[in-house]
Amino acid sequence: GSEMCIRDRSIDATKTLSKLQNRRISGITLSEKEEEACELATGYLYLLRLCKDYGMFDSDDPFNLFNKETLH
Repeated sequence: GSEMCIRDRSIDATKTLSKLQNRRISGITLSEKEEEACELATGYLYLLRLCKDYGMFDSDDPFNLFNKETLH
């Protein structure tokens, strides 16, 4: 369900950050698109952490925003 989708996206974001950080450590200058990917992945992980910290995932849909639709 949605928990697996969220987990998979967080794994993808972490892998992206790791790969790009390793390029930086190796002295490779990241392209503009790679920098944007870093920012996007970091933002996703930050927002995910905030959602978890504030209990946003404690119910199926705490604000009843999506009428039980699966979002991907």
